[in-house]
Amino acid sequence: MNARQLVSAMALVVSLCSAMSGAGADTPAPVDTSATGGEAGSVTSAVPTSHAGEKSGRTAFLWSFLATGVLGGTAAIVGTATGDANHQAAVGTAAALGVTAYLAGPATGHFYAGQARRAWFGIGLRSVIGLGFTAALVTLVDEGGANDQENLSVALLAAGAGAVVLDIATAPRSARIRNEKSRRMSLGPASVGGAPGIRVGLDF
Repeated sequence: MNARQLVSAMALVVSLCSAMSGAGADTPAPVDTSATGGEAGSVTSAVPTSHAGEKSGRTAFLWSFLATGVLGGTAAIVGTATGDANHQAAVGTAAALGVTAYLAGPATGHFYAGQARRAWFGIGLRSVIGLGFTAALVTLVDEGGANDQENLSVALLAAGAGAVVLDIATAPRSARIRNEKSRRMSLGPASVGGAPGIRVGLDF
């Protein structure tokens, strides 16, 4: 994969993650416009009556699992079923799809859940592991039996696979964390005796 293809892959990663960040934004919730207290000090609240913006752990898992699987499967199909007789013409496209599946695929569920920091942490961790594996593999190819990078390459490959599985498996947890934060504190506009104000709701 040349520099242009690597840049294209990274651009696809960023665009996919940005789209998932938008998908993870809060959705409007129904409001309670009932008045409380006496007429003179009545408070009309706009605090949500239900947690309509909650994220589904199952959906978060499916985002991560399917994004990784679909992109990875597409990379495999492109790499083996297109191009010339030796499939060399499709190597760059397949590699770009594979890199995107490895980096961005497992993170999509975390972006959906609104846990962007957790998603970017996973992407960063897999990037470091991937760079280490690539460096070890290049050294192994260049030096052949004269180096001892084979065990390191296998360890890094296993670490990369483990990082992918971990991000997919913990996507539902990101959704639960987001929902718990949403339940603990709600903030919204309110009318106090006809004057605008803000009402804060805390759940314990």
